[in-house]
Amino acid sequence: MTRSFLPFPYPDDEFSNASKAIVYNGNIYKHPTEERYFYQCLSGRYAYTFTLKDNRMENVSYLLNEPPVFQLGKDGTNVYMANETLFGGTCYVTGKYIYVKLENFTMGDFAEGTIEKRNEGYACWFNNEIKAFDWDGNPVRTYKFDRYLSNFVVDREDRFLYAMTKDVETDKDSLVKYELKD
Repeated sequence: MTRSFLPFPYPDDEFSNASKAIVYNGNIYKHPTEERYFYQCLSGRYAYTFTLKDNRMENVSYLLNEPPVFQLGKDGTNVYMANETLFGGTCYVTGKYIYVKLENFTMGDFAEGTIEKRNEGYACWFNNEIKAFDWDGNPVRTYKFDRYLSNFVVDREDRFLYAMTKDVETDKDSLVKYELKD
């Protein structure tokens, strides 16, 4: 079996494969009808599309190219994200677009505990903006919503977005539906 390697910008060989796997932990999504894939790192702003040919990656197109910043711990095994490392986001793919809801905070912000105050009372995984990219990695549009959203999905026709939100005063969750107009 031939192995494929994802293009991770590893800093150098002092990091073990286990440490690198922790830093570049993420999700891979498959295009619904084509042999195309989308990888999104959970830390940093690092995401790209690619195809596979003979178990090798080809046609890599970056949507976001700001990898996580990290350092090796004194024990030589554990890794620590730098304060300036941005968190990733939540993604959803359709046959037409890749939707990305980026988290608007860094590891330093998380450590300070100021996110909810800055985020209008919402936890760090809420945002009121979702970006749409085509499968070649090109930005198509940015949607701004009247509420902060957490998890979301988009219908197959790219007409409607369904998302979870909450009322920060009552802490009640609710499901909302938005029409995605061009």
